[in-house]
Amino acid sequence: MLPNAICAECSAGATYTYHITPSPVHELLGTNLPLSTKTEIDVAREALEDLQKDLDDLDRDILQTRIAYQRLLAKRNALQDYADAHKGLLGPLRRLPAEMLAEIFIHALPEYPANLSVHDAPLLSQSVCRRWRDVSRSTPELWSRICIHLGNGRFDAHLEIASAFVIRSAKHPLSISLGPLEHYPTIIPEGHPALRLLATQCERWHALRLQLPLPILRELTIAKGRLMSLNSLHLITGATYRDTDEAILDTFACAPRLKSFQANAHEWDDIVDTRALLLPWSCLTSLHLDERRAGVIWALLQDCPNLAHLEAHIGDGTPDIDVPNVKLPHLLSLSLAFQETSAILSTLTLPILEQASFRLTTATTDPVAVTWYAAYGTYALRLRDLDDCLHALPELTELDVCQLALDSVTLHGFMEKMTEINESRSIVPKLKRFALSTLLKHRGPEFSWAVLADFVKARRVVGSQFEILQSLELTTDAEGVAAAVGEDGFNGLDTLRAFKAQGMRLEVISEDRDVRWL
Repeated sequence: MLPNAICAECSAGATYTYHITPSPVHELLGTNLPLSTKTEIDVAREALEDLQKDLDDLDRDILQTRIAYQRLLAKRNALQDYADAHKGLLGPLRRLPAEMLAEIFIHALPEYPANLSVHDAPLLSQSVCRRWRDVSRSTPELWSRICIHLGNGRFDAHLEIASAFVIRSAKHPLSISLGPLEHYPTIIPEGHPALRLLATQCERWHALRLQLPLPILRELTIAKGRLMSLNSLHLITGATYRDTDEAILDTFACAPRLKSFQANAHEWDDIVDTRALLLPWSCLTSLHLDERRAGVIWALLQDCPNLAHLEAHIGDGTPDIDVPNVKLPHLLSLSLAFQETSAILSTLTLPILEQASFRLTTATTDPVAVTWYAAYGTYALRLRDLDDCLHALPELTELDVCQLALDSVTLHGFMEKMTEINESRSIVPKLKRFALSTLLKHRGPEFSWAVLADFVKARRVVGSQFEILQSLELTTDAEGVAAAVGEDGFNGLDTLRAFKAQGMRLEVISEDRDVRWL
């Protein structure tokens, strides 16, 4: 036999020859001749017994060798683990100061609000090793974001979570989310022990997100007058709980540091619409309202003169026309969604607004119907509305009209007006970023690339009364791009490329942003 072998040191091949002493019947091997005598049979049987004995001896040797190999392998694995542990002593992560490690854990926290999970910090970081657990539990900020459902009947578990977070957060300001993160009905019993515990810490409340029935909200009245640190409040109220209690809720009326308020409701006429909710409205700098009647929104705006950021959705079909004029002298960013055009935009005076975004919506979620209404119905924003609104925004630097469903005629007129030089009545003279959309498959006449090119040229002139336009984003489709080349040889894309070569940020992209032509 000539079995192959590989050298463990150099991987070179080697062969070995095993010399086996021939048996008395060796000559008969490999033939079909039978054993002819009893003597030959006895000799063959004896030779077989000797060979089997040798095989048994070899099997025992092999078994012992395997046992020795397993012992050596186990020893090697143990030594490797021990060596790896020593490598850890010299690793950079081991040498990180506890303060830096704590900062890493803080940055690993999920965005607030988020359901508590063993797969996220802080529970994940404290389960790795003793040092990480010690660092995690001694870092109050890691435990300052408390999110509890309250509605699944696990009173003891909720109380245990709240207690652990309150203790480990020490004196750090608390961001608390109570109620489900999803917008679905749930039953939350009165007198929840975790809610009572958290209410005792109201002086530390920094941010609150509450999706609770009104009776449960009223249990927080013990915090009235003690909310000295509250900065942000988010309330989700409405039909989910059939709130019919119209009594005043003044828990948050005295919160001198409250700057941000967000309201979401499952139907109109909640405690925000009815003004049953008392807040220090004049202190707010940020207001986010979901779909509500224009009259309700404008009434709230009258009480919020110091707003710097506003996001609102005007619902109920045609916005209220008879709304008061509102001046927001400090507003920097505005995002408005509405179902139908209206002169309501001209009732806003926003002298230092820098960013504006407008979006048309419809009562239907059918995308075909949305497109049809936007193209042919009364849901298209008129040029006069844009003109009246934007003339009141001399400080505007960013404008996004992609969601307004503007037709080509309105877009052309709008861009032409923005190129008119008028010292007393120029439209957004400080505009630096402009985003627009034209989807030619659903409207006509064709979008004019020449008008767009003239607009960019006018807004890129150094020394004019306009600020230099720095960024342009056009959302279109393949048909729109094809229209960039005119019969006279004019190529709108080439013109834009020239401006891009000068350092201007220019993008021509598809609606889903998967295709980029420029």
